[in-house]
Amino acid sequence: MSDPAAVEQGFAAGADDYAPKPFRIPELLARIRNRLRISEMERQVRESEERFRFIVEGTRGVLFYICDAQRRFRYVSPSVGPMLGYPEAEVVGREYGFLFSEPEPDTWAGAGAGRTLLAHHSEGYSILVEVDEREVERSGGADGFQGLARDVTEQVRSTETLRAAALHDPLTGLPNRLLFLERLNQAVKRLARQPGNRVAVLFLDLDRFKQVNDTFGHDAGDELLRVVARRLCGSLRPEDTVARFGGDEFALVIEGVQDPLLVHQLVHRIEAAIAAPIPLRDQEIVTRASIGVAIGDSAEIEAADLLRHADLDMYRVKAESGWRE
Repeated sequence: MSDPAAVEQGFAAGADDYAPKPFRIPELLARIRNRLRISEMERQVRESEERFRFIVEGTRGVLFYICDAQRRFRYVSPSVGPMLGYPEAEVVGREYGFLFSEPEPDTWAGAGAGRTLLAHHSEGYSILVEVDEREVERSGGADGFQGLARDVTEQVRSTETLRAAALHDPLTGLPNRLLFLERLNQAVKRLARQPGNRVAVLFLDLDRFKQVNDTFGHDAGDELLRVVARRLCGSLRPEDTVARFGGDEFALVIEGVQDPLLVHQLVHRIEAAIAAPIPLRDQEIVTRASIGVAIGDSAEIEAADLLRHADLDMYRVKAESGWRE
């Protein structure tokens, strides 16, 4: 086959190659072997594409995408439908920000080690995804990028739930000692940026709490602690912190103190709130609290020292009042 028109017709009909006449056996065999190698490579490519398609389309909660150099989507896997509610055609050609944006700082504290983004659902809410992106290389250099986005919303929520449980008292729902110390340390550090302000620590112990437990039982004692926790929260500003340290001990952090007299007025309000009768087991119980106070006005002071001084002051108050366990 040496006629150019015939060669062109042959390729148009689907031929991949041709052997001119007269046939030369070595050349013909070489062309056949080459064609077989190409066919095998094509088969392997098809199988690889099928495996990739099976993985991409069959994996729930994972989105594969390709963007061009202008950060527009060239391809999104079919999982964009069940994952984000969009048909593929609606996303292709759109800019990157149509699907993804950066989360607010500290919004998802429990996210994994990878880069995390908000992925926007067609119904208006967002989920958290962990993304892995790499440049697409062409002969002329980078030509966009491709990425995998994995839905980690439930994982983060579980992590946040575990973190909340680790930092809060299960009986009252208040922050526990660990979270209290974290917030106290942060409050002390903020003093350097707030000249003229002070931070106050209050350490509170219920007087004769053991008698309530011994007389009415531990369930009644638990209910008393829950009532006290609610009354403490009701006496403070939203930005203040009240924590249960354990047993019948509570600690408070008050920031932005400009006049120490206001702290002592707060102490009197807390004392009055706690002293109000508490309905318990068809009768009313009256309890009191001994409250120690320590006020720091310098970022040089240690948070642990503030807490220790408040604790010592609480024991002084308890001794002077004559109340004990």
